[in-house]
Amino acid sequence: MTDSDLIKLAIETLNSRPCASISFDYFNGYEIVAVRPSLYIKIAELISSKAITIKIMPLPNGRNGEYYDRSNFLYLSQALDPGSLKFRRTLVHESTHAAIDMLKCKNMWGPHEEIIAFVAAACYVTNTGEPLGSVSEGTYATAVEIAKKIKRSPNSSLDWNLVSAMYSGMMASATYRAATKNITNYDGIRR
Repeated sequence: MTDSDLIKLAIETLNSRPCASISFDYFNGYEIVAVRPSLYIKIAELISSKAITIKIMPLPNGRNGEYYDRSNFLYLSQALDPGSLKFRRTLVHESTHAAIDMLKCKNMWGPHEEIIAFVAAACYVTNTGEPLGSVSEGTYATAVEIAKKIKRSPNSSLDWNLVSAMYSGMMASATYRAATKNITNYDGIRR
């Protein structure tokens, strides 16, 4: 896939109807993070203008994607099939990290940020109407349950029992446990 094809696919995905239906609030203990369709439209604009660089490349430890706030780079794993639901889900997940950076969120603790990104990606997947595929991973499976509840009852608060279960599942993972040490004060996306 060429860089221009990847940018086109990212813009189409982030401006799609499933992204236009992502809407929930998350209180991270410091501020409310309002996840709304407008965030994905803005991230698509930033990718189009190359303020965010998007690339497909090999990623370590079986990761599907990474967003680096200091360089505004969004990487997607070359192991993913471009255009597949898993690829687009990962794009939405990593774009949510970029949106949190764009919002200049303060005191963002790693697990809170991951929960927001997982729930947003799960909302995207449930909004596509496509088969959910493998949801065997505990964290993602729980995010899908949260997304289904959001879809059934828009504007309702998140089910904090499920959020707590998601957090517990993340803490069982060495990758996410390491993130508990990180509190980030985002500075926005520089052009």
